[in-house]
Amino acid sequence: MEKENKKLTQRKSKATLTNGDSEQKTEITEPNPTTKRKETTLESVKKRIAENKAKMIDALSKSLGLVSPAIRSVGIDRDTHYEWLKIDPDYAKRVNEIKESRIDFVEGKLSEAINNLNPTLIMFYLNRHAKSRGYGRDADIVLQDESGKVFKIVQNFGDRFDDSSAKSE
Repeated sequence: MEKENKKLTQRKSKATLTNGDSEQKTEITEPNPTTKRKETTLESVKKRIAENKAKMIDALSKSLGLVSPAIRSVGIDRDTHYEWLKIDPDYAKRVNEIKESRIDFVEGKLSEAINNLNPTLIMFYLNRHAKSRGYGRDADIVLQDESGKVFKIVQNFGDRFDDSSAKSE
């Protein structure tokens, strides 16, 4: 059965090569002219790209938006993914929806940890969302010199003070 299939897709022809006094017979296998050749057309390329984009969206959903495992599973280059984000608004929208879902997931886990009284995460939350109540690591200091020039210094108490952080307004 296997030999019959090969006969359908290949045609053997015999050729005689002569080299001076000696003759050498050889068998050449050629593709069967009735076998359809796979043509690369613009439509087939567009179809393959659309399929890869769909696979990438599915892989990003499974990896919670993490690009590295998604591109490995689909078999595309990272630059291809970022190019699609630039040129295809629908693709970019779907990727952004996946990222938003990941943020929702992480926020839910943060809330669970705060409800379980995790002190580190409680302080993290207050430092980010309760600055108006005095929480936070940054302090804005506004100074004015004799000429009336106003200087604003933003101090991050987690870092060493740096004079380059002083900004003139």
